[in-house]
Amino acid sequence: MTGGSGRVMLITGATGFIGSHLAIAAADTYVVRSLTRTDWTGPPAVPTGRRYFGNLPFGIPESAFEDVHVVVHCAATAEPNERKARAINVDGTVRLAELARKHGVETLIFLSSQSARPDAISAYGRTKFLAEQGLLSLHGLRVIILRPGLVVGPGSSGLFSRLVSSVMRLPLVPLPDGGRGVVQPIQVDDLCEAILRCDRESSELDRAILKLGDPKGERLADFVQEVAMAYLGHPRPTVSIPLGPIEAAVRHTETLRLPLPISSTNLRGLRTVELMPTADDMERLGIPIRTVSEMLRMESMEGGELDPLDERAVRLLLVGAGRVGFVHALTLSRLRGAVLVGIVDRKPGAVSFLQKLGVATPGFRELDDAIEATRADAAVIATPPGTHLPLALTCHSAGCPQWSKSPSPGRKGTSSSSSG
Repeated sequence: MTGGSGRVMLITGATGFIGSHLAIAAADTYVVRSLTRTDWTGPPAVPTGRRYFGNLPFGIPESAFEDVHVVVHCAATAEPNERKARAINVDGTVRLAELARKHGVETLIFLSSQSARPDAISAYGRTKFLAEQGLLSLHGLRVIILRPGLVVGPGSSGLFSRLVSSVMRLPLVPLPDGGRGVVQPIQVDDLCEAILRCDRESSELDRAILKLGDPKGERLADFVQEVAMAYLGHPRPTVSIPLGPIEAAVRHTETLRLPLPISSTNLRGLRTVELMPTADDMERLGIPIRTVSEMLRMESMEGGELDPLDERAVRLLLVGAGRVGFVHALTLSRLRGAVLVGIVDRKPGAVSFLQKLGVATPGFRELDDAIEATRADAAVIATPPGTHLPLALTCHSAGCPQWSKSPSPGRKGTSSSSSG
């Protein structure tokens, strides 16, 4: 059953990291609509008739706002070009709010950023601040602005996903400026709950700018090691890199459109990020303050509820991302008490397809590299039957103590497992 309250929520960027989690969290009590640039497959399960497509700032379909009660604006761009960033993040946000007001929407909740400030070095931070100012100048529409810290949770996009990928893939993790930048993490399900509570209390929160995240914060270097312990079971060696040279290198790599664990926008944000006073706003919304280890454990819990677990979840490696592996990937990524730490397939497109579906797991071309990088506790082999034995022997010789072999399609029987 969905939409129990009959209240209609329109989510922009519903296929993004935060937007997709929100669409799932809101489905039980809201009629959820989405506004995205393109259609998608997989989660979130927004019915076809409630999917609207358009582009910021001027390609927004007005029909999306009919009978809507609340708009949650998650869509944005980290484009470093100032003109393009202003068009989407500022003009697009104001245009969205004007259309919402025109069609009688009660409330607009805007996902801003910890970096939002007039003197921010990054175009992202400056344009987020300008968007906030544009929204606060509008009348006839309730506006609530949220400035979350580093959002932690499963997903294939966002800074947290890039950090995890960096920890998982690299034998030596580069830390800009020695990792002295401050992060104030908040778990994505807690952020979604904060958004829902903002709507319920919108009359009292109108015009509020709420800062959300761990009040104490911690150094990026310490956060990276907590991620390493959660995913690998051991610390990861790091190296300090001055911000100037790495910024230049990242900018050059971005011009080649190569995937990176951190963007130039992220790096520029690290220069000016300051500790936000979040305790009062977290208490105001009734959002728990969690340790980083709690947030990371929540990734392997069903429904985001914490249960007693061992010191860490079981780390699983999937070998093969074909038809059989596809099913295993979706199952293992949601398996209680376990975390899917890597997918091995020599076809990059197979892994990237799964990542687009929300399986936030790094890919590897070679099994040896995956075992060394992930320190997996077990490997699930989902390749053609003729390859099972050599792959299993590779796992065994590399010290991966368990493996499972998937039966070939069309054959009866259950998968077998062996302990090494």
